[in-house]
Amino acid sequence: MARTYLEVNPQEEVVLLDSSHTVGGVWAKERLYKGLRTNNITGFFEYSDYPMDPEKYSLKPNEHIPGETVHQYLFDFAERFDLLHRIQLGSVVHTVKQRSDDTWVLDVSRQGQSKHLPLTVWTKRLVIATGMTSDPNMPKFKGANSFARPIFHSSSLPKYQDVFLPTEKRAVVLGGSKGAWDVVYAYASMGMEVDWIIRPDGSGPVWMANTKIGSFHVPAGYLLFIRMCTWFSPSIWNNADRYGKVRSWIHGTWLGCWIVHILFMLIGHIIILDSGYDRHPETKKLKPWLNIFWIGTMRGILNYPTDIFDLIRRRVKVHIANIESLSALTVHLSTGESLRNIDLLCCATGWRHELNMTFLDGNKDLRQSLGLPHHSSTIDPATTEADAAIFKELKTLRYQPRISKNPASETCLEGKAVAEEIIKRPYNLFRFMLPPAYLHKRNIAFAGITLSTSAGLIAQTQALWLTAYLGGQLRWLPSSVQKSTSSRSTQDDIEWQAVLENRFIRWRYRDGIDGRFPHLFFETLSYIDMLLGDLGLRRWRKKSRFAEILMPYMTPDHRGLIGEWQQGTVEGVK
Repeated sequence: MARTYLEVNPQEEVVLLDSSHTVGGVWAKERLYKGLRTNNITGFFEYSDYPMDPEKYSLKPNEHIPGETVHQYLFDFAERFDLLHRIQLGSVVHTVKQRSDDTWVLDVSRQGQSKHLPLTVWTKRLVIATGMTSDPNMPKFKGANSFARPIFHSSSLPKYQDVFLPTEKRAVVLGGSKGAWDVVYAYASMGMEVDWIIRPDGSGPVWMANTKIGSFHVPAGYLLFIRMCTWFSPSIWNNADRYGKVRSWIHGTWLGCWIVHILFMLIGHIIILDSGYDRHPETKKLKPWLNIFWIGTMRGILNYPTDIFDLIRRRVKVHIANIESLSALTVHLSTGESLRNIDLLCCATGWRHELNMTFLDGNKDLRQSLGLPHHSSTIDPATTEADAAIFKELKTLRYQPRISKNPASETCLEGKAVAEEIIKRPYNLFRFMLPPAYLHKRNIAFAGITLSTSAGLIAQTQALWLTAYLGGQLRWLPSSVQKSTSSRSTQDDIEWQAVLENRFIRWRYRDGIDGRFPHLFFETLSYIDMLLGDLGLRRWRKKSRFAEILMPYMTPDHRGLIGEWQQGTVEGVK
């Protein structure tokens, strides 16, 4: 974001406040552990205008990128674009206050060597870019004080990875996420015995696939960026790539819906067979509980140097249970089983998907007006209207799955708003970036709220979109905004589209997130197309219609977007 904004506005003063002690965010040096690698392969984890040179970073084709390499790449990126001196590391924002002149005051603490130093920052424009993996979701356990062994979140794995040697030790890992797989591999590959606990009342183990699918030897990441492949996933941005008629037929007719059902059932079957889940009683317990059609970013790639399934067969016992309590060196499960002589408990329990700071206007809490998660005792009528519009347009989403610990009992419910959302309202941001109520103020925005396996491409496109918006150079009203009535004003249209976009995510992916925050998987290319359309840039960037439909989009296809936009290139349709 900072690089793009400064390239367009070189005279502006920009400061980056980062709570980490080193550059890189998720890939900060202190968050790296041995064996950490990206799900993405080379060529899919880089910014378009700053390629990750394989020779410079010692990378092989189709290699999963080591964490240390990603950290170095991000440091080099910041150095190349003269950002290092603008980054204030160790800066934690506690409170954001809106002033009467619509500027902002931030209460910040700087982490010194021995104490926290208070700091106040004033700014005319504020972009919150903390992402979705900054605040660990750490459960509390009855009897934790008597456990007498480390209890920690997986984000602290670098601190505890090499503590317990020699290897005749026993670890407990809680969680079914990709992070849990990583922790299990880390300890099992060290020779430790691992008890892996997955809650029966959660969304179960994530889908894990090989880098290349089946006998086709096509990298899985390619499929997300082949335009024709994206047609088979329902999306409210049907016409973002100008193939709306094709998408509407697929997701609006019984035959199209049947084809989608068979296709995803086949994909799931191939992944299960290819990964070998059924070859051992313990790995069989790790078979996903939900049809892969409903899975967004809660999935992973088997990117380990050695066979993790072999380690699970030899050193891992999987328990589908809750942790009832802890006692001295013991973990007590809801099944009645007690795991004794445990040396550590690692909780791979994800992240709190809310911003860990307070937003105020005087004494008034601004979370609701900023489109951030908040409590509410009423249902917004627009929510019901958006749900109806989604299910009318996208018949493949009408029958929602009910997540069950028993895969054989998975049933479907016709889509309808659920009662728990009356208590907790999720993010409601236009394009997953703007609070509709602040549309015309152009003084605050959010970047990186969207979780995606293609973070780099989305980040650079959002950065340009926000730069245009903050500078008052974004076309309004975007042509892709879907209107429910012709009498809506621009403000109403933006508010309606924000609700529609966020409700779509609520019903599209049911992998435990349930719309609490935006995340994109099959829709990544359509989302980028939509933002490019808002900017007046070309969405079709291949050299032929054949390549446009059947060849995967790579990062070079989006190279030079900033210069193209600055030159005023208008959108063209090939």
